[in-house]
Amino acid sequence: MDDISQERVHKVVENLPCPHCRKPIEYTLAHAGRAGKCPSCGEDVRMPGRDLAVLEEVRDLLAKICNMAVVLIILAILQFLLFIVSR
Repeated sequence: MDDISQERVHKVVENLPCPHCRKPIEYTLAHAGRAGKCPSCGEDVRMPGRDLAVLEEVRDLLAKICNMAVVLIILAILQFLLFIVSR
């Protein structure tokens, strides 16, 4: 699975509503892009493709980057305050 970790592959990604009975179907990245049967009504359902998985990965990475940026800003503010106080 190239750049997507095996742990993430087996993590539940989405609750897809069945297009026939509208009940939620849980699926993992391992099932992305594949067809299967709805456990509730038994009709054929195709899970969204891997594009969704890639978007989830990008979203997670962006969230981590934003968190790191916030930490860096807080550290810069603290350093500035220490500079002001030490004068």
